[in-house]
Amino acid sequence: MNTISAPPSPPQPGEIVRLRGDPGRMGRLEQIVEVRRRPYGVVLFPSGPSRVPLESLEPLPAQLESPLDLLRRGALEGPEGLRRHLAHIRLSGRLSDVLYSLEATDTEFFAHQFKPVLKLLNSPTGHLLIADEVGLGKTIEAGLIWTELAARLQHRRLVVVCPKVLCDKWKLELQGKFDLDARIMGPDDLTAALTSPSKQRKGFIAVCGMQGLRPRPKADRTGTAADRLAEACEGIEAFDARIDMLIVDEAHHMRNPGTQTNLLGQMLVRLASNVVMLSATPINLRNRDLHSLLRLVDPITFRDERALDDIVDANAPVIAARDAVLRGEGPAEVARLLKAASRHPLLAGTRQLARLRDEVLSAGNLDPDRRAYLAARIENANLLGNVVNRTRRRDVDDLRVERRVSAMKAGMTAAEREVYQGATAAIQDFAETRGLPVGFLTVTPQRMVASCLPATVAHWRRGLGLEGFEDEDEEEDGDPGSLRQELGRLALGIADADDLEAQDTKFSLFLSLLREHLVQRPGEKLVVFSTFRPTLAYLRRRLGDAGILAVVMDGQVKDRTELVERFRTEPDLPVLLSSEVGSEGIDLQFASTVINYDLPWNPMRVEQRIGRVDRLGQEAEAITVINLVHADTIDERIWDRLYGRLKLCETALGGFEDILGQEMAGITRDLLSGRMSPDERDRRIDRAAQAIANRRAHEEELEREASALIAHGDYVLREIQAKRDGQHLISDDDIVEYLRLGLGTLHSGCDLQRDPMADRLELRLTPEARHELEQWAKARALDPGPLSRASGPVAFRLGRSTPRNRLPRLGQAHPLVRYVSDRLSQRGDMRAPAVAFACSADGASGLEPGLYLGAVQAWTFGEGSEIRLAYSLIPFGTGDTIEPGDAERVLRRSVPASRAWTTVFEEIDLEESARRVSELLEDLFIRFDEERERKTSEISDRIAIQIATLERGAAEDRVRIERQIVPGGALEAANRARLTRLNERIEQRRRQIEKQGGGVPSNRDVAVILLKVEG
Repeated sequence: MNTISAPPSPPQPGEIVRLRGDPGRMGRLEQIVEVRRRPYGVVLFPSGPSRVPLESLEPLPAQLESPLDLLRRGALEGPEGLRRHLAHIRLSGRLSDVLYSLEATDTEFFAHQFKPVLKLLNSPTGHLLIADEVGLGKTIEAGLIWTELAARLQHRRLVVVCPKVLCDKWKLELQGKFDLDARIMGPDDLTAALTSPSKQRKGFIAVCGMQGLRPRPKADRTGTAADRLAEACEGIEAFDARIDMLIVDEAHHMRNPGTQTNLLGQMLVRLASNVVMLSATPINLRNRDLHSLLRLVDPITFRDERALDDIVDANAPVIAARDAVLRGEGPAEVARLLKAASRHPLLAGTRQLARLRDEVLSAGNLDPDRRAYLAARIENANLLGNVVNRTRRRDVDDLRVERRVSAMKAGMTAAEREVYQGATAAIQDFAETRGLPVGFLTVTPQRMVASCLPATVAHWRRGLGLEGFEDEDEEEDGDPGSLRQELGRLALGIADADDLEAQDTKFSLFLSLLREHLVQRPGEKLVVFSTFRPTLAYLRRRLGDAGILAVVMDGQVKDRTELVERFRTEPDLPVLLSSEVGSEGIDLQFASTVINYDLPWNPMRVEQRIGRVDRLGQEAEAITVINLVHADTIDERIWDRLYGRLKLCETALGGFEDILGQEMAGITRDLLSGRMSPDERDRRIDRAAQAIANRRAHEEELEREASALIAHGDYVLREIQAKRDGQHLISDDDIVEYLRLGLGTLHSGCDLQRDPMADRLELRLTPEARHELEQWAKARALDPGPLSRASGPVAFRLGRSTPRNRLPRLGQAHPLVRYVSDRLSQRGDMRAPAVAFACSADGASGLEPGLYLGAVQAWTFGEGSEIRLAYSLIPFGTGDTIEPGDAERVLRRSVPASRAWTTVFEEIDLEESARRVSELLEDLFIRFDEERERKTSEISDRIAIQIATLERGAAEDRVRIERQIVPGGALEAANRARLTRLNERIEQRRRQIEKQGGGVPSNRDVAVILLKVEG
């Protein structure tokens, strides 16, 4: 039995005591009496004497000695003393240098996905637009932000709004990767979550389809669920946040002002403390779409388009100063640019810029590391830097996957050629006779013929016309009824229609490619795309006849997640047949071959197909993309002269969709509007290719311009990697050892058993511990699960889930960990120790063998501010102080690999050690004072921005209510009451903001250290 040690002895009469369950209530123990064989303490509280069960009392800790005092008298602990004290501070959720989302989820580590986490933490408004390119994991980034906020701020109310087709994916991602109990909610469920006091206290994780939530104008409302949601949201007063974090996926659907979807965004944003919007929209500062999204993200700052222009102007000298630092310019030039930046009205009075200018002028020569640090500091003054996150695929090393692209051309038989040309001519004749513009009704039949002749003719013969078409880009532009009849007559008039399947040259080519692939690369999965359901059904049938199992995923499939999992795991299922709509939002990176059975004329559709496979998590060094076309057709010409010339399939197209969409609409109209000769078609396609190339170069220039204004430099990515490598995270070992210590201090007899081989932990709490945990959790509307109810052991998972271990995870945010942290903080039992330990040079990050002295302090810079740990380390004899970053790395890594230094008193003089450590603490205080000045500037600037934002928003809300106050009107009193409540909330919010600058900065000792590094 691994039973945790017993708590201290019971209190004695005359001692100052406190309640175990309420450490803030203290008094003097007068006497101990026994009632019915149970001991009670008679305690004189300030409110008067009271009898309390003796087991509910504990002595108030005596006056604690400082770590330096402990060192002087030789009261040294082993490395576990430092480890448990650091774990307590780190598990409080308030350390500034710890990313609590690191290693806290079932996601792979990619450094770029933590950039948005840092940006939102540094954002004065708590709102962020993530505009990463496709395939970089925006869903994961949003989940990591939530994990960070939940750990730091105990957030518990999350709402995800996304297209309906993505709801299941979001639910499964949140459940599977983030251990969140996500529920798909409709309008009524969301209304209850936003208005029910119990749900607001307990929290919720809601995933909602944006189409079902959209509000209608008040005059059009008829009491539907969406109408009730709108009424409820409109009835919630300003500055009354009901959502801790709002995530909007595919946020570009909300970009058009005045639409119902845009109004939905406005309605929910005003109810949220933090907002994260996800969109692959290219960052073009001259594009109104970007401003529309930014206005949703931060409606106060980006209230009109001029506001964005003003911010761009203000940022220009800031970015110029950053670039000057990185270029190696001298201090005078950098200082000049910083002074120019401070003259802009939006940055006037910014204390950070003034301090940075002084630092640069006094720095002298700057080495590369110092320049990178200063550049990152300058970026913090960037007004757009913490509003937009933009990562491009080319910037992510993990996405450097080669695309091996080829086109396979099937020659037509004479019968196929006759059918293809006859259908093309008949479609054009039909359009010309009726004066139809080139659009859905005329383009779709042509694309169906190019996709699969046998399937299309059979489809038309059944009178189904254009049914089965799956492309969200196209909308019907006329009455398809007459065209359906025309296509039916055309199909019935084809004499050799029944022979088309036997002559299907395209399928024959496809089947030979497929068989060759399955022989050469057994076990590898293939994804075959077509825009048309008839083609997919035809391929499935014919592959089945050939003995090759395939499944179809189109827009009619209900449970796409189950189908994908089946495709991924079943070894005898090598082929997935999919449409673009069917695969929307689905990750298929476990496959590495894409076959386009038909070729969409808009290359963005092809890019979306390839992007299902070419995304984060793709382990193959190269993916194969094969495009099938019929020879001597429009499709072949478009492939050769557009796709091939511009290499459109070989590199990700990024935010190129609008450009391609506009140009391809024009080329489609021209190619099908008349009877162009082959040479005329070639020249038209060539003109389109040149126009696209020109526009592409122009957009790339605009992207570079914008990225320079919003991007964090490589310094941030290096910092993220360093946090992970330096263990700036909460490990499973930290949590287990912390619980062992904490439960041992709080409750005797709790049992903790760990099986490291299975990443499994079993906990059994005593009845007292279960009761106190339940009461603590109930007061905070938390659910501790079976821990507070089960008398036997309760099993948990440590680390990531596996097929064999899907137990609930015991992470830093679990109620039990928070309970232990809260209770230990209240008790004051975490004494700062003096420690002595020894380790090898390898365990000390290669530090030279010898004796060292160290210290760790905790710094805070205002009321409620985060804690920063500061480290210092010097050789015991002669030698320079080790750089702070190196000292931190050495001490972090050496503690887990160390042992108690049992001969410390024989090898080191305690008095001399205490003298040197005292000097070390003085040096730490000087560093603290310098950091205090810098943080005070940052906090002051943050408060100024938040107050200004509050004032602008408050002014608009006041005006809106004041306009509704009609003297003598029936609602005058009610509206004046609303105005009073608004002013009270504004004042309350102002005090909360100003409180950030309150309090007294402080530094306290965490530990003093004697370290022996052995050779």
